[in-house]
Amino acid sequence: MRIPKRIIKRSNMHPASETLPSDGEDMRWHEAGDIVKSPAVEQVVGRALMYLEAGYSLHLSGPPGAGKTAVAMHLAKHFNRPYVVLHGDASRGADQMRDQASTFERKYIRDNFVRDVVKEAEKTSLKYNLSAVQNACINGHFLIYDEFNRSRPEVNNILLPVLSEGIIPMNQNDQDSDRGYQQVDPHFRLITTSNPDDTAGTFHTQDALLDRMVTITLEGWDEETELAILRFHSGASPEDATRIIEIIHRIRSEVQSSVAWPSIRSGIMLAKIIKNAQIDFDPNDKIFQIICRDVFNADAVSVVRSGNKTLRKTIHDTLDDIFKVQGSKSVRIAK
Repeated sequence: MRIPKRIIKRSNMHPASETLPSDGEDMRWHEAGDIVKSPAVEQVVGRALMYLEAGYSLHLSGPPGAGKTAVAMHLAKHFNRPYVVLHGDASRGADQMRDQASTFERKYIRDNFVRDVVKEAEKTSLKYNLSAVQNACINGHFLIYDEFNRSRPEVNNILLPVLSEGIIPMNQNDQDSDRGYQQVDPHFRLITTSNPDDTAGTFHTQDALLDRMVTITLEGWDEETELAILRFHSGASPEDATRIIEIIHRIRSEVQSSVAWPSIRSGIMLAKIIKNAQIDFDPNDKIFQIICRDVFNADAVSVVRSGNKTLRKTIHDTLDDIFKVQGSKSVRIAK
């Protein structure tokens, strides 16, 4: 898929092949809103920018650690607009998505236009506070709704008129009419994220809402991209980063289950831990082996098949095989 060059040039990404900072150098790319650049990332970002520039909102779908939130923030910062991050929560009520009356406002009017004739009047009105969603809609901010399917479907109903008619429901009437809504600023964009494989604490999203957004599925990055992401976030050496990525890919090839699928986030954890603890990447080191089992949840997988915890055993056997094959830091992992 060819992405217009004008869009790619305006997106501030760092090439995966670019020399990454070494120990002690500045690693604040993420804080600046930059993300690693690779052909795969470039295509995803380019497609997303086309949809957003055309006026549509976006839904990023994918497993944990796929970079949904990082991509969403990068897209928001690309447009140089303020953005609000909202997290899906089953405890959130529909009233929290709308403006709420906070205080009474009283005004006293004293009229002494005619001497010796005094008129006094008291006017009382409610003062409303806008919700984060309403504030973003009215002021043209970006709204990043992370894991939005963790909120109950009826809570997200307020977004339907926002995306279809360009209006936001209000408890407080418009100042110039009796309408219970306000127009959405044309610069407003909604970016939602969700994990379709996670059924714990999530709800089925209404089709009417998904139909009003463009969905991009992030199914995982290629090895070059994941290597750059790991080094970018952990500062690991090229050798250690390569071996960690190979461990992740080896476990993925053996464990065909989203329950125990190790994300790049696990690799970043491992790289940061061994770097901070000053532990050598040595497959023969018992401490290193234990850390790997902890990070990759080898003892936490509880999927049972025919009375046996097959995934746990598969992860243990795979790690044992990796440790035996690698043997030393200079040996590349191979099956």
